[in-house]
Amino acid sequence: MESESGHCEKGSGMRHEGVNDEALAGYCGLYCGFCAKFQSVAPSRCPGCHSEEVGSYCSIWRCATRKKGVESCSDCEEFPDCEVFTRRKVMEWPTAGENLETIVRDGLRVWTEAQKRRRLVLEGLLDDYNEGRSMAFYCRAVSRMPIGLIEEAVRDVEERIASGDVDREDVKQKAKAMKAGLTETATTRGISLDK
Repeated sequence: MESESGHCEKGSGMRHEGVNDEALAGYCGLYCGFCAKFQSVAPSRCPGCHSEEVGSYCSIWRCATRKKGVESCSDCEEFPDCEVFTRRKVMEWPTAGENLETIVRDGLRVWTEAQKRRRLVLEGLLDDYNEGRSMAFYCRAVSRMPIGLIEEAVRDVEERIASGDVDREDVKQKAKAMKAGLTETATTRGISLDK
C-alpha cells in the first residue's frame, strides 16, 4: 500500500492477512508465500502445500503426503539425499535445501517468522510495483535475497520516486525502477535473480 507520500510501506501487503505462516512452509523447504502460484489471484492459484485443495501435480508433495507421511522433507530418513528432492531442488529451487537445514537447526517457528517479514515486503511490492508482468521476478528476489538487501533496494527506489525521478502514478515506470534496483543490489552481492 502506498502512504500519503506515495511510498510503499514496508510490510504493507495484506493479500493474505491472518494466514498461518507455519502452514506456508512447503514440504520441500520453500515458503509458499514466495511462490507466484500462491500469490496469484487467478482461479488456478495454489493455496499452499498444507491446504486441502493443493494440486497433486507436485512430486515432492505426493512423496511427502502419500508415500512417506512426513510434514517436511527434513523429517524424512532419506533427506537430503532423496532422489525426488534432489532432482527438484537442483533444477528449480536453489534455497530449498538451505531452508530445510535452517528449519532443522533453528526450528519452524523461528524460520517462519523471518519468512513472514519477507512475505509482507513481497506483498507490498506486488501491490505497488507490479505492472502485471513482475510477480515471478519479485517472488524470486524475495526468496533469494537477504531481507536487509531487499529493504535497502526498496528504500532506494522509493527515494527516487519521492524526488520525482520516477513518476509515482506510472506503475510501469515504478516496476521498471524497482526491478532494476533489486537486480543491481542483488548483482553487487553475487546473487542471481535469473530464472
